Amino acid sequence: MGCGASAPVAPADEEKAAADAKAEAARKKAEEHNAEHKRRSVVAAQQIDANAQAAAQRAAAQGDEGKIWASIRSMPAHEEWDVKQKDRPLAQGSHVSVSADQVTKMKLDGAGATLVKQKGDSWLVQPEATGANAMTLPAKCLTQLPPLPVLGVSADCLRSFRKEHQEHFDKGATTTDICFNVVKPLTESPRTSLAKCIKHYCETEQVHPMVAQATVFVSHAWRYKAADIFDAMLAFQDKQPPGEHHYFWFDIFTNDQHDALSLPQLWWREAFMEGVRSIGHTLLVLSPWTDPVPLTRAWCLWEILSTARTEAKLTVGGDRHRDHDGPL
Repeated sequence: MGCGASAPVAPADEEKAAADAKAEAARKKAEEHNAEHKRRSVVAAQQIDANAQAAAQRAAAQGDEGKIWASIRSMPAHEEWDVKQKDRPLAQGSHVSVSADQVTKMKLDGAGATLVKQKGDSWLVQPEATGANAMTLPAKCLTQLPPLPVLGVSADCLRSFRKEHQEHFDKGATTTDICFNVVKPLTESPRTSLAKCIKHYCETEQVHPMVAQATVFVSHAWRYKAADIFDAMLAFQDKQPPGEHHYFWFDIFTNDQHDALSLPQLWWREAFMEGVRSIGHTLLVLSPWTDPVPLTRAWCLWEILSTARTEAKLTVGGDRHRDHDGPL
């Protein structure tokens, strides 16, 4: 055997070495497989825990119906969480609000006006008052009026609200009573509409949403007992096919009750008609059936007229849910 030459390897040793290498490769592969399986199990367990915690949170929030109303009462001012709408540019035909100083200076009967024609940095406007002459005002004194709020509340929301404030309903509170004695105090801190507060709560707590874009506009008289209005809305929902859920445009919930009086009459007239058009379905609560109050109220008549002019669907309810669809 020459210097530096390797000793020959017996065939048996080669087979053993190959078997050992194969066994080692199999062991490593098994370890990697077990490690990956363990990693996936841990991830799955973490996901299950996260889902369970989220489900428990939702269940707790939904189970404790009073939590939402207590949370709204202590909400910060809406400017801290509400998404501010971008100012829309002034355009011919738009409805605007005239600044208070100009209303006083020009002795206007109301702050509403319609833009007629732009003149440089000013606009020729038609004031809302009947018989008023058109006038030119600086653009900086004019603010585009907002559209009608479109949030509606679900039947579940109505039931929860009623349950939380049952003592008021038991005492025969009217819609007016509920607005001034419950809704306004409840939203005193956030100072925005109750519907917006409910939406914010549901999004923050990740619970089932109780508000969405309104599908039914509710026309009613504020002197009615609130229980009758709630009954009419819930009866309407109960008559829908399974799986068909509606959201009610209910003014004391949908409108900002802290800012309502700051809007000019023009807004209430024009925005409401456009809102009725976009919603497309009006629930008119009439009671008593033989002499319904809304037919004696100018504002309710305007809502009925808006429904007719925009060709929205009309459902008449009330008087223990004696509902029917179609013309009066």
